Amino acid sequence: MLTTTQKQLLSIVNLKGYGGKENVLSRILSRDNGWERTSHTLYDYKNDMLDCLVECKKQADLQWLDPSKYYGLSEREKQIRFLFIVINKQGYVDVAFTVKAEDLIGRLWSNEHVKDAWEYIQKYPKDQIKSCIKTRAFYRDNQDIIHTVYERMQTVAA
Repeated sequence: MLTTTQKQLLSIVNLKGYGGKENVLSRILSRDNGWERTSHTLYDYKNDMLDCLVECKKQADLQWLDPSKYYGLSEREKQIRFLFIVINKQGYVDVAFTVKAEDLIGRLWSNEHVKDAWEYIQKYPKDQIKSCIKTRAFYRDNQDIIHTVYERMQTVAA
C-alpha cells in the first residue's frame, strides 16, 4: 500500500499535537503515487492506482469511532481500508497498519450495535455516538485481519 519513499517519510515525520496534520499526511500520501484527498463521510483518500478508498486515523492510542456511520454499507464501502498511524509520545510513527472496514466493524461491534446506533442518530441527529478503540491493543490482538505497512525499528541498547 505504501512505497519505500512513503515509509521513509513516515519514519521521520513528527505528528505530535492536535489536529491539523492532514496537510503533512497529504504530502506523504501524494498525487504522485495515485492518492487523492477527498472529504467523504467514510473515507479521506482514494487511490485509483491501488483501487482503494482509505480512512486515515492518526493517534497515540485511543481512537474514537462513530458506529452509526457503518450501518448499511455497500459492498464497496465494506472494502474501505482504515489506515491507522500510531504515534509515540514524541510524535513519531511507531506503526502503521491497515484493516478492511468490514473486518474492523465486525471485531468492534455487533450488527445490532451498529443498527441501534444508526437508529438513534436518525431519531436524534444533533447527538453524536462514539466508541473507543485502543489501537495498540487492537493491533496486537488482531494480526489475522490487519496488514502492517510500517513498523519503527526498535534499537537494542548495548
